[in-house]
Amino acid sequence: MSKPTIEPAAPYENLHLVARDYLDRLRQSLDALQQPDDPSLRWRHVHTMAQVNARLAQACKLLDEITTNTK
Repeated sequence: MSKPTIEPAAPYENLHLVARDYLDRLRQSLDALQQPDDPSLRWRHVHTMAQVNARLAQACKLLDEITTNTK
């Protein structure tokens, strides 16, 4: 018995929607963070934001690679 052929459109669409959900969650989380003038702000918050930005940069690089390779 042969294996059924699965097209990439449905899984891609699902993953695309999941990514958008993560982006919405990130926005909500960023909006809930301390403001720069908050007296409770600590260096660990700066460190965490630097880590977040590094990971977001990696995500952007991955998406740029997909965009570049599909043209």
